[in-house]
Amino acid sequence: LAFLYPSLALAIKRAHDRGHSDLYLLFLFLPAFLVSLLQVLGYFDSAGPMGPILSVLGLWVLVALIVLVIDLGLMRGEAGDNRYGPDPLA
Repeated sequence: LAFLYPSLALAIKRAHDRGHSDLYLLFLFLPAFLVSLLQVLGYFDSAGPMGPILSVLGLWVLVALIVLVIDLGLMRGEAGDNRYGPDPLA
C-alpha cells in the first residue's frame, strides 16, 4: 500500500502529459488497491471463498499493468501544449 501513492502520483503526471484524465488511472489503479487491501486484511487465500474474486482482480491487475507500461511508459506524450500545461520537452 505504501508504494501505491507515489506510483499513482507519477502516473497522474505522466497521464496528464499524454492528455488523459485522472479517471483513466482510477480504473487502472483500483484493482491494485483492492488486491493490496485484501492482502493486508488477510483475505488473500486463493483456496478460500474469495478465490474466484481474487483471480478476477489478479487478472485485472495484470491487464492494467500491461496497459500502464505501454501507454504511460512507451508512448510519447502529446506534442505541444495540452489542457494540463505546456509541453515538458519544449
